[in-house]
Parts: sequence; C-alpha cells; structure tokens
Amino acid sequence: DPVLKNEYIILGAHIDHLGMLPEIYAGAQDNVSGSVITMAAAKALALSKVEMKRSVVIVLFASEELGVLGSEHFIKTMPFPKEKIVCMINTDMLATGTGFMVHSSNEWSDLVPYFRTACEDWARRPFKASLTPWAYKAQLFTDGNMFQNFQVPTFELKSTGGKWPAPYHVPEDTMDELDPVIMADAARTMAITVINMANK
Repeated sequence: DPVLKNEYIILGAHIDHLGMLPEIYAGAQDNVSGSVITMAAAKALALSKVEMKRSVVIVLFASEELGVLGSEHFIKTMPFPKEKIVCMINTDMLATGTGFMVHSSNEWSDLVPYFRTACEDWARRPFKASLTPWAYKAQLFTDGNMFQNFQVPTFELKSTGGKWPAPYHVPEDTMDELDPVIMADAARTMAITVINMANK
C-alpha cells in the first residue's frame, strides 16, 4: 500500500542466554522457544503469499540477558520513527501450556481482539488478556519492556496453563522442556494476528 507500507508491525524475540557458568545454560524456554516461534511466524507470513498493506519487521535481539541492550540499540537506531509502529509483539518463554495470553497496557486494548480472534478461531486455544495502566518501567525484564517505555503499543505473548515455574536461568532449561505443538499454535496465532492487523 503506498501509504500504509510506512507503518510497521514488529515481531521480536531474544536469541541470547547465559552461556557457560561454568555449565552450559541451553536456554530452551528462555529463549529458544520465542526465537523459533518468531521465525516460524515469519516463515508462515512469507509462504502465505498474503499481500499485507503494512510492513512487517522481524527482529531477533541480542544481549537481552545483559539488560535488553539489543532492543535498546534497535529502537534508538531504527530507520523509521517510533510513531509509525502500529504494534510490537514480543515472545519470550512460550513453549508449554494449553492456551495463550497477552500482557499489555490499557491504552492499547483496541488491539487485543486481533490476538483473541487468531487464538480462538485459528489455534483453537483459550485466550486471556492481562492489561494494566501504562507506566514507565525502571527495571527492564524483556525486550518488550524497552518498547513499552518508548510508548510503542507492545504485547507480550505468553502461554497459560503450563508447567510453572518453568526452569529459568538454570542448566535444566533444556530441549525436553519444549512442547512443539503449543509452539506451532503460537506461531499460527502470531501470523494470523499480523495478517489481520496489517490489513485492517
């Protein structure tokens, strides 16, 4: 679209983990799961041949574990103004469970139906939304938090009904913790959400 192509939907996840301390920290949930889901959604969008009016940006961030440095660099050096971002969808630790939820701010509640429709109609999973008033976050835990602080409409895609607490920042966070079925449904949910949002 000659006008809407200058508006952007961003899909993001972080690819780094803790490395060797001295054991290997594989980071399967945190955040192989989010990276794989984001790449799977990107592949689905590319293969769908759906022509989207808005542009879609796929980003896998580095240095999230060091203080969301990758997303900070990205948002400060983007080749387009942040006001042109329609939505940023961040995926982090999503590889177990029976349903999906999004965390966001009340100010962006008008975008929630896109996620609900994709989840309930296409992934056929239960859906919840957790919305709170927008507030600046002094302590950042996810790349999504960085975008939120710049007042970009941001949604953290999460699972519900899963094993919790999941192994977190421990060597036990290995591939056997991942459920490929819920991950595939998460990618499907994300792809359908993006298609509908891009062409609204």
